[in-house]
Amino acid sequence: APILASRELGQTLSDPVLAFRSAELARSYNPLSVDARLRQAGAAHNRGEDDLAHELYLEATRLEPENPRTWDALGMFEWRIYREAGTCAAYAHFNRAYTEDPASAGKNGPLDKTRRAVNHGACS
Repeated sequence: APILASRELGQTLSDPVLAFRSAELARSYNPLSVDARLRQAGAAHNRGEDDLAHELYLEATRLEPENPRTWDALGMFEWRIYREAGTCAAYAHFNRAYTEDPASAGKNGPLDKTRRAVNHGACS
């Protein structure tokens, strides 16, 4: 089943409806697949279903809390979607990704940018 899930996720789909269904099928093959959840979350966002996308990103972090990719994906989503209101949460998620893998944070990347915003009062 994990091989079938990987094959399903290997497809490049520009249509968000097809991408969502493909990721959903991959999840049915491998319910523990973080990649399927992340793909499905991105497709849900592209379909305009941000509440569902947010829940799928959260599920990915709960499924693999030590995986920096899950925290980074959640942080990017919250930073983009919730803009200034999401800066504090995004910073916390980027910081968690950094805690799990210091190499995950590039110089002047999202962690540095949100940290600067937090240090300049974005969360007060």
